[in-house]
Amino acid sequence: MMNSRIQQRVVIVGAGFAGFNAARELSRRVGATTGITVINSADYFLYLPLMPQMARNVAASLGTGKARPYKHHDEGFLVDLGGQAAAANPMNLPLSGPVASAVTRGYHLSAMSGNRARVLADWAVNAATPPQTTSFGVISGESVPLDVDRPPALALESTPPERSGGPR
Repeated sequence: MMNSRIQQRVVIVGAGFAGFNAARELSRRVGATTGITVINSADYFLYLPLMPQMARNVAASLGTGKARPYKHHDEGFLVDLGGQAAAANPMNLPLSGPVASAVTRGYHLSAMSGNRARVLADWAVNAATPPQTTSFGVISGESVPLDVDRPPALALESTPPERSGGPR
């Protein structure tokens, strides 16, 4: 059943590092008034930047190389929500709105390996032109049951369709 205190719902598609942190930060900011759903193709979250160190330590345990202890350095997060909406916390400095958007886009632009000019031009065009009209209908959670054991297509009594008299 839907919680009566939930006033709105947010769906985050993709549970990579940005999706995970966006859900965590939104949850912290909006509290129990917003239902947050994360949709991902896998039911787990794998933090890939640790993979090289893990591989080095596995190799060291097999007798090749030297293991190094892991030490995490939290440098904050950057989330671009489109337009001027963004949330950022670089080096423990909380930012939001246009300032966070500028910092987030500046970082992403500097981290790109190529196509910087095209991306910068795209951002400039989007800032100077009105947004394209796109509408996603708002539907209630009750109208979209997510019972994975009994999908809606299988929940109905199935009767074979009537056949027409022609040959098949």
